[in-house]
Amino acid sequence: MKITSKGQVTIPQDVRERAGLMPGCEVEFLQSADGRVYLRKLSSGNRGKRIVAGLRGRGSVRMNTNEILALTRDVRRFRTNFPTLRLISPPLR
Repeated sequence: MKITSKGQVTIPQDVRERAGLMPGCEVEFLQSADGRVYLRKLSSGNRGKRIVAGLRGRGSVRMNTNEILALTRDVRRFRTNFPTLRLISPPLR
C-alpha cells in the first residue's frame, strides 16, 4: 500500500466494511508507545459536540439574533438599536 503525495491511503473495501467505515465518517489516528498506528472510527454523534466545545468561549462580542441577522442581510430590513453598524458593501439593486 502506498501513500499519495497528498498523504492519502486507500483503505481496502473489506477492511472498511468490517470496521463500518462509510464515506464521510470521521476517523482518528492513534499511535501506541511501540510506534504502531491505529485507526479509530469516531461516533457520528460526537462531531457536533466537539465543534461546539472547541468554539465555546471564543466569542468576544455579545449580539442578539437580530443583530447577527442584520450583519448577514440588508440592515434596513431590521429595527435595530445599534447605531454603529454600517454596511461594508454597497446594497444590491
